[in-house]
Amino acid sequence: MLVLLCSALTPPLQNYFQVDSNGTHTNPHSWNTVANMLYLESPAGSGDTGGFSQCIAKGKPVACCWNDKTQGVAYGHTLLAFFKAFPELSRSEFYLAGESYAGQYAKDLCCAFLK
Repeated sequence: MLVLLCSALTPPLQNYFQVDSNGTHTNPHSWNTVANMLYLESPAGSGDTGGFSQCIAKGKPVACCWNDKTQGVAYGHTLLAFFKAFPELSRSEFYLAGESYAGQYAKDLCCAFLK
């Protein structure tokens, strides 16, 4: 299983879809042909002034407040919940990849996930 940390979904979509002189088509050599893929997007509340998503506490929207370490912990909780929901994937080899700011998130996620 490959987990890809994304600061935007553009890079993974560029891998899956190809645009060339023949138009737009799917890439027969994209990563998802050789691995189960899980894309983790930017933290809740990231994005434009309205954010792409919200932080929720006790069923109500609250202000999001992240730093690199707390986001690593949040990604760790996300992966644990994912593997609980799909235990058959928890037995697969696990790879973590990313681009851009994922260089920061990846190490914090690994620290949180291994604790």
